[in-house]
Amino acid sequence: MGASVLVIRRRQGEGIAIGNDIQIDIIDVSRTRVKLGIKVPRQLEVKRRDTDVCAVENRKASALLSESNVLDLAGMAVRLRKASQIPPKTGAL
Repeated sequence: MGASVLVIRRRQGEGIAIGNDIQIDIIDVSRTRVKLGIKVPRQLEVKRRDTDVCAVENRKASALLSESNVLDLAGMAVRLRKASQIPPKTGAL
């Protein structure tokens, strides 16, 4: 079964409800950010999606470093860039 997607507009002070147990309130809106207040039952986990991506990248980097004998900072930076496909910076590290 596919996920449902609902696109709505809300202003500061407004919110939405998901079922009877989840409430999402718009706390603050600026030009580039929206601050949300999320009320859920304690047994449900709420986390930011970007933290999952960061955790996966950190685990990859840790595994890469633990399986190699990289002792210098420059060599470590090169290996990490290759593993994550980040273009090298120009100039100093």
